[in-house]
Amino acid sequence: MSNRSSHRNKTIDQRFAYHRYIESRDVEPTLDEKIHFQDSVRSGEELSEPTSKRKRKVPLKDKAADHISEHWFEWVIAIVAMIMGYFVYESKL
Repeated sequence: MSNRSSHRNKTIDQRFAYHRYIESRDVEPTLDEKIHFQDSVRSGEELSEPTSKRKRKVPLKDKAADHISEHWFEWVIAIVAMIMGYFVYESKL
């Protein structure tokens, strides 16, 4: 299988064939410049502020993920301290 994420340069023959193919194509513009589109005054996007003042419920999974992403370093330090405390306690027994 080939590695799809790797990039290989094209050979000179491949480049020449590609350029020859592009030049031989009958290229038509994708947009006719003569067409005049009318300007729209209405926007399709609603930009008004919401009228409800109620807070949106956030799932517990999202709250936990946010807490861990904000306080991951403190959790690592606490776990390391607990492991060290356990070893100190066990060594005294």
